[in-house]
Order: sequence, then structure tokens, then C-alpha cells
Amino acid sequence: MKIFLWTNGKGWELFENPKAEELQKRNIIISASATVGDNATVGNYATVGYNATVGDNATVGDNATVGNYATVGNYAAVGYNATVGDNAAVGYNATVGDNATVEKFTPISVIGILVNVGIDISSGEATFYKAVKPDLTDFYTGLYQYRVGKSGEIKGLKVDQSVECGPGFHFTNLWSARAFAGDKPYVLISATIKLKDILSVHAKVRCRKFFNVKIVTIEGLK
Repeated sequence: MKIFLWTNGKGWELFENPKAEELQKRNIIISASATVGDNATVGNYATVGYNATVGDNATVGDNATVGNYATVGNYAAVGYNATVGDNAAVGYNATVGDNATVEKFTPISVIGILVNVGIDISSGEATFYKAVKPDLTDFYTGLYQYRVGKSGEIKGLKVDQSVECGPGFHFTNLWSARAFAGDKPYVLISATIKLKDILSVHAKVRCRKFFNVKIVTIEGLK
């Protein structure tokens, strides 16, 4: 465990497996059963509960609490005096604001998608992203052809949160889509997805239908 702790007069310092006294003098409590990822930042008076997980490069602010069995994803941020409740989850690169509280929730919901995927779908629909091959076929089978301006649908699929990688279309946030491609040649596409068409929510969404495919080009993104 390599984590950043605040040191008066020096600022944030990286500690490898910090000793108990280093935590105690900052009034930090990290359960012996908790997992805190490398380069995470833990503020003064923070608490990380029993069997909780804080991901790599995540931030737990001053006076914040990560509850028992809770999860804070990689690069996520839990603000000052915020609480992530028991069994709750904060997804990759998501942010919990100062003084906010996140409780356990239904994943297929506005808050579930925001926390797990980092995308706001409060209007009933939102733009999601996917990495595909240069010919716009999917990486997994190489058979499904995405087409610019077009939609796609698989009829008969039912909502089932227990299925993460099953039948359906899989989309996520922009940065996760890019990371998925790795070193392979790729193109990033976006599509509009409606909340009513989402079948399960994990670090990505699995859906039965999408609309209006676009090619995404961002200067400097390789």
C-alpha cells in the first residue's frame, strides 16, 4: 500500500505501508481488512471501514468516511466530510461532493449509472462511448458493424443486473473506452442510450438499444 498523507510543512507525502503512528497522528482509521490502492490520497480524520476498497489514485477527503464493504473506484474522489455508506459503491473516476452521502442503491438508476460509470443520465438519456476496430466492428466478435448515424437494437433482452458481459451492447465512459482498446488500433464511437434500454450497470452499461452513432475525435488523445 502506497498512499499520500498530509504532512504539516511539507504537504502531501507518499508513504509505503504507513506505520500505525503515522495514521494515528492524523486521526485516520483504516481497517486492517480494508484495501487501499497505490497512490490513493487519504485525508486527515478519514475512516476506511471493514472490508472496504479504495482504488488506485482515488482520493478520500478530510473527515470523509468509506463504510464497511464499500467500494471507491480507481481515480474516484470522495469529498470533505462526505460519506460512502456500507455496501455502497463509487465508480471509476466518479466524484462524491463535499458533505454528500452515497447510500446503497439500485444500479440501474440515475445515481447508479453516475456512480458506477460516471455519466449523468438524469434527463432519461445520455451519451456513452465505445472503442471499436478501425472498420467499426466490435472487438469481441469482429462481426457486429456499427454505422455512423445509425441505431442498433437486440429485441427480447430483459433487465438482469447479475449479467455483466452477456448479450447486448456494451458502452462506458470516454476514458474507460479508450483504456479498453489498449495498444490495439481503434476508433472511439459515441451513441445515445436511454435509461429504459439499459439492462445492467457495472463499470459499463449493457443495453438493448442505442441511437445515433458518431465517431469521436479528441485532439491529443492517442
